[in-house]
Amino acid sequence: MGCVTCMTEEDKQKCLRDSIWTKTSDTPGAYSIRFSALDSNRCQLNIDQSLDEHTVDRLIHKLPSGKAAGRDKIANDAIKMVRPQLLKFLTCFFRACLKLCHIPRLFRHANTVILPKSSKESYDPPKSWRPITLLSAVSKLLEKIAAERLKKAAIESRLLPNTQYGAPGRSTTHAVQDILGVVYKSWSGKQTRKFKRASLRKLNKVTMMGLDISAAFDRVDPDKLLQVLADHAIPDWYLHFTHSFLSDRVTNLQLPRSLSDLFYIYIGIPQGSPLSPLLFLVFAAPLLGEINKNPSIGVKVYAFAYVDDTYLVAVSSSYEKNCRGLEIVHEGIMKWTTSAGVKFSPPKYNLMHFKCQNDTGPDCRLLPNNQGLKDNPNWLRVDVEVLGVVIDHQLTWEAHITDVVAKVEKSLNCLRGVIGTVWGMILWRPGSSSWARFARPSPTPVVLDPTSGESVRVLEKELNIESLRVFLYRNMISSRAKSLEIKRGPHSFVQGVQMPNKWENLKPTGYQLLDQEAQWVCKSAAKGILTKNKGNVEKLLKVWENPARRKAVTNQRARQDACKRSAEIWDQYRRERSVRHAERHRPLAIEGSWGMQSLLLYACMTRAQSTMLLQCRTEFIGLNHFLNRIHAKCPLPGSPDLTSPESFELVPATCSCGHAKQTVFHMFIECPDLKGARRRLEDKLETVDFRRLLTVQGTVAADWAITYFKLSQFEAPRADSHFSEGEGGD
Repeated sequence: MGCVTCMTEEDKQKCLRDSIWTKTSDTPGAYSIRFSALDSNRCQLNIDQSLDEHTVDRLIHKLPSGKAAGRDKIANDAIKMVRPQLLKFLTCFFRACLKLCHIPRLFRHANTVILPKSSKESYDPPKSWRPITLLSAVSKLLEKIAAERLKKAAIESRLLPNTQYGAPGRSTTHAVQDILGVVYKSWSGKQTRKFKRASLRKLNKVTMMGLDISAAFDRVDPDKLLQVLADHAIPDWYLHFTHSFLSDRVTNLQLPRSLSDLFYIYIGIPQGSPLSPLLFLVFAAPLLGEINKNPSIGVKVYAFAYVDDTYLVAVSSSYEKNCRGLEIVHEGIMKWTTSAGVKFSPPKYNLMHFKCQNDTGPDCRLLPNNQGLKDNPNWLRVDVEVLGVVIDHQLTWEAHITDVVAKVEKSLNCLRGVIGTVWGMILWRPGSSSWARFARPSPTPVVLDPTSGESVRVLEKELNIESLRVFLYRNMISSRAKSLEIKRGPHSFVQGVQMPNKWENLKPTGYQLLDQEAQWVCKSAAKGILTKNKGNVEKLLKVWENPARRKAVTNQRARQDACKRSAEIWDQYRRERSVRHAERHRPLAIEGSWGMQSLLLYACMTRAQSTMLLQCRTEFIGLNHFLNRIHAKCPLPGSPDLTSPESFELVPATCSCGHAKQTVFHMFIECPDLKGARRRLEDKLETVDFRRLLTVQGTVAADWAITYFKLSQFEAPRADSHFSEGEGGD
């Protein structure tokens, strides 16, 4: 089809409308959604049609704030504000809608905002723009009620295949873990030095193909969707409710410079509705059943799907067999798409041949012989983004780490605009500080690398922050513990991890070993519940069989283990430091055990106060002794050329009073130049004790240091200090 240039706003509106939906009309009744005659004797699932106030109240409480309103201009925040007055009326209204199996006509009116997709080379093609549907907030409450009923039926009756990770209780994390589990298991054959090359050749080859459904939600045929729901034994009342939900939907297009007239949509399911994802999952369930209907000999093809994202993983003894197996599976999928009215987009596919890191052979360049795929070099990748995770073909994770670093840098740049070392959000709220810059009264700033081993351990303890390794492990083990199957048993309440048998000649994969550790976390959590309930198994099962409560107790167990590990790391650091610096003065931050007690010292402080107290307690501060220790330099007195290295000298450790070391203790307790300032501190506190100053009297001490340490970093907040009036050394 040739390209058409749209010059007027009306042409752009029509072009976008036709590219998004294939069945639209300016008048109602142009198309009708067929409702097949239902057999009165057919088997039907039990989906509750009643409604109580508690359910509506709970859903209103969970409404997200700050969301855009629909055509009725009623926002979620407004509903939450008048919840007590609305609750009774909304419950009666929603109860009637469920009883009548009807969605009011105004609830089917929406605004569709057209926004540009990110990172597109050109925004001329209609596919470069994303339609965002703004629905009525009241309508979404009703649809959420219907979605919860369908979700419950899907879980209890197993309507969705195990390979659909968009199903309730599953996630993208589980999908990525299971994809990688297939790869690692294929590479887990034992190797010997004598036959290393031969054993490498015997390792299975793995190929992954990513499929792309074109405009998945907007191309669903309502007639076929209702038939699929009926085939899955969805009750008659729910089918009529869904028919009303899909019928005579009205919208308009809001472009950057224009607003179209209203028109009717007779295809697709509305994106943005809480009910739509579940309807699509049920509609697309037969797709996953087509994967291995015609298996290829010698090839095992696994399917992994998350809503409309589908990945095929082929495993065999050669890449040639993998390609052939994917060809056969793809042909079967295409037959299903023809009957279902779904369209795939082969140009957006991707394929990656995994390669074991020990394999020194060349990368495979083979492609499946499917129409639109063969001889397309752009289709073959060495790294692919799978559900938010960048996976490379050798599983080195270099590409993913690079991607994460780029995202973190972007987030940090945003944070730097709203928070600094002496201004912005208080330390207590985020639980961390972006302090890292130290400066003395000179034009040369000094920066301490926040990732250096000496500073990072102290910061973690002082602000009660887990190390990155501990944090990642805790989240990983919590996720794995949640995904393990539960069971009823006298000694264990979680399914065992399947490990390779001796005769299989396979090594356990890293994932299997981690699952064993997650199993231990689950057992430990279950044991804790039993102990708390004096061995009452029924009370344990009441918690264990509730996914939310089970998740809470396993997360709590993982946090306890992480706290214990953090304490061990801190104690080890203190021991090693005492050996390295046996004669050196020990800052107050080094003292004390791991826990919340250090972070509590910074409660109710301003940003500047918390930063100053943190620097005083750690002694990573812009005083001369510390600057000299990190080899900071300053300009030579009277030096005219500040571009030459010879124009700078090492910062002397001495204080302006002549004392050999300008330290925090010296400034607070000893410095004669601050004798008068110290009297002002005594007037406020009656007595000056160094340890109390940097603990229970931290707010006053921080204000005093901001005023009298004369660090350029604190020049702006100095005016807000309680000691700013009449400041002076004597």
